[in-house]
This record gives sequence, C-alpha cells and structure tokens, in this order.
Amino acid sequence: MKKLLPLFFSFIIWQNANAQIQIPQLEVGKPVDTVIHNFIYGFSGTCLPVYDVILEIDPSIVDFVSGIHFYGTISGIPNFLDSVLTDEVGFLLNGDTIWFDAALNSYTFHSPLPFTMMIDLHLAGTPLTPFELYPCDLVMNCTLGICQNTCLLTSLSPAPFQCMVNDLNSTNNINIKDNLNIYPNPASDQIIINSNLNSSKELTIEIYNSAGKLAFTVSQIITETHILDSSNLNAGIYTIIMTDDDGNQWQEKLVIN
Repeated sequence: MKKLLPLFFSFIIWQNANAQIQIPQLEVGKPVDTVIHNFIYGFSGTCLPVYDVILEIDPSIVDFVSGIHFYGTISGIPNFLDSVLTDEVGFLLNGDTIWFDAALNSYTFHSPLPFTMMIDLHLAGTPLTPFELYPCDLVMNCTLGICQNTCLLTSLSPAPFQCMVNDLNSTNNINIKDNLNIYPNPASDQIIINSNLNSSKELTIEIYNSAGKLAFTVSQIITETHILDSSNLNAGIYTIIMTDDDGNQWQEKLVIN
C-alpha cells in the first residue's frame, strides 16, 4: 500500500487542479468575494528536503484590476499533522489565509507526512476603475509528479484582455451623450448611430456581451450617421461603449433580439 501512495496523491493533483476558470463580470463599486477554484493537493510525504508543490499566480494577472486581489483559505490539514510548511510565511493552519500580490505571487509547500490539503482560491475586493480590461478565462495548470510540482494560474489568452469592468452608473461625457442617438434598441440586424459631433472627432465603438467579453469593435470617423452590422451578435443584453479621440466615454445598455 505504501508504494501506491505517491501515485495516488499525484492523481489527486492531476484530477482536481488542472481546470479552466471563468472570471465573473466585474462592476465598479460593487464588492465581490467569490471562490473561483478549489485547489486540492495530495502530499506524498517523501519529498523533503525538496518541496512538494509551488502554487503560483502569473504576475501578469495577479493585480489585474484596481481594487481586486486573489487570496486563498487553507483547509483539510489533519489533526495528526496540525500544519503545513511554506517557504514564504512559515507554518499554516486550517483557516489561515494566503494573499497574492505583485510582491508575493507564489507559495512553496512542504510536508514530511502524506495528507491532502485544500485551498479555496478567492477573487475579492471592489473594482475602482471603470472600463479596465481583464482576462475572462483563466486556467490552473499543474505538473504531474511526486515532488517539485508547480501549479500556475494564468490567462488562457494574452493581453490585451477581452473582458471589461462595467460602470453601470457612468455619467462620463454628457456632451457626447447629448450628441449621440443609438437606435433601434432593442436591435436585430443593424444599429444606427446618429451624431452631431464635430466631423473631425474619431469615435471608437466597442460592444461587450453580458459576460464582459468584447463582441464587436470599430473605429470610424463619425459625421452624421453610421450603421453597424449586428447580425452576427447573439440575442442578449450588451454594453456599448463609445470613446472619442479626447478619451471621453459614454456607456449604454443595448438589447439584441
């Protein structure tokens, strides 16, 4: 039975820690604290003096939105062991919290005895900045072995990211709002934008779906009327953001039938 133990624990990490993770839609001023992944790791008890596993968050996403951070809560440590050792913060007990930021984005774990540890990985905080882009989909990639494993949380797609922090109460750029008319809303095959802006203004139009993913974008010189082909958009609720070449922005909900 002892010979099978390391393989059993390696199977636990492979079965539970390689997973795709979808980040929820974030909104300015709206607090969030949600478990995005349950990390499970089985220690073989045979790895000292080397480490068992490193749990790491890719530096490019560790502080991906202002006011939002990742943290983990420890559980599953059995009474006979009481704690697990890390290189970064020493011993951890059940209920302890590990924080991830730009200065500390990984933790290295050791154990002299076999057991299974769980870490609930949280996404928490309150988004501070509207229209920030962030990764929609993450993946937890883990190596499969008995010792010196690495589990890395990273983005499935490289920057620039395709999800955006919503600002449902945005009042930015009243001047643009007063000079733009979007119809029909609800729409189906096309969206018409009427503008009274100065003809030299370049307007960038971005449409995001309800998951915060960029579904459509176009940059045009707006004169009076511009027609957008929306026939490829699935039915649902979207956010349309318009930005002029001075950086002013206006946001509105758009329904596609």
